[in-house]
Amino acid sequence: MDKDCLSLIIEIKIPQFKHKEFLQTMFSIISDIRLEEGCLMYKIHKDVEIEDLILLEMEWGSKDAIERHLQSKNFRIILGAMKTLLTIPVIKIRNISPFQKDGFVRSLENRMKY
Repeated sequence: MDKDCLSLIIEIKIPQFKHKEFLQTMFSIISDIRLEEGCLMYKIHKDVEIEDLILLEMEWGSKDAIERHLQSKNFRIILGAMKTLLTIPVIKIRNISPFQKDGFVRSLENRMKY
């Protein structure tokens, strides 16, 4: 991973009976997300050990690229899906200094509140 890249993992706990609905939403927008400026990688994972857990793993070329994504129509769709499912995500960020990380994670968490 490039030292300027930011790797972000969003953990979303969703009841298994709602997985299909959430994944259909994600599959409908993931191609567009991958074309967003600065998106280096965007993947969806289902955890095999924790049945309710879905992970969104992404890598962005810069903090500005993530900021643009967080303001995009696609991200608003993801937030809408999480709101409908009444789930609050856990955010994990790698490759960012601890000082920057605290403020950035707080900023992300505030955007994901509904």
